[in-house]
Amino acid sequence: MEKSEMIEATFKDIELEMQKYNPNYEKWSLKKIATSLSEYQLFSTKLDDHFTILLRSADKNSVLEAKRYLNRCGFITLGCLDTFGYNEVRSDYLINKKLPLDIVNQTMDKVAQYLNLDMKKNKEIGKNKEGDYYFYFYPIKKDVSTWLQFKQGPYLDELNRFAKASKQSIDLIFAQLDNVVYGGLKLPGIASKEYEEAYFEAVNVQINKSNKRNLFIAIKNLFELVEHEEELSSLGQFQMFLVDKEIFIEENIEEIYLDFPNEVDDKVYASL
Repeated sequence: MEKSEMIEATFKDIELEMQKYNPNYEKWSLKKIATSLSEYQLFSTKLDDHFTILLRSADKNSVLEAKRYLNRCGFITLGCLDTFGYNEVRSDYLINKKLPLDIVNQTMDKVAQYLNLDMKKNKEIGKNKEGDYYFYFYPIKKDVSTWLQFKQGPYLDELNRFAKASKQSIDLIFAQLDNVVYGGLKLPGIASKEYEEAYFEAVNVQINKSNKRNLFIAIKNLFELVEHEEELSSLGQFQMFLVDKEIFIEENIEEIYLDFPNEVDDKVYASL
């Protein structure tokens, strides 16, 4: 897609695009829109993969250590398949107890097919064709409401400690079912995050402005990234665009590699 077809976007731009789909609520803020699924006549987003992260490293032990650590911290960890949306639907059925168990199981088989998930292949961790190990997790919980808050907590430094012990970097790849958000953050296993150049991050948001559902999911994801628009500047190399159609590369998220160096600057390394 030509650059001319990509328009840099702000929260206000997305708000204005949503007004086209529901002009009766032209004064609604993005936060109000995010909680107004039915007013926009959109189907349930229980099946959406929310802002899930793929954690990956060449060292199997550090990946297992990272998964145990995130579990202890109370984060939702998944296996080698991104089953977040699947798990959300299943939990909803089981909690509400509206259907017999056999019907729930049949329904979940259909959900797995819709999400292109082969549940028989969902292991604790996966291994990609490059030989790296990985699993998915959800970086948001009761006391951590956004990705920015996750970054500001102790979690990156602890994960970086595992990378340092194994002498292998750890990648945190952003994965989202509709490809609205993509990018990632690399922990090089050398410096702590007090050295800003040590943790390499890029976040890209590309929103199909001609697709109401895509716009709505973008809004949901933005509020999982940050609470306020001014916080976007804290997300490393951040870019957000409105586009006329999806332009994402079609490859498995576990195979995507960050275009960042594998080590920090010499001046940083020398100070450690």
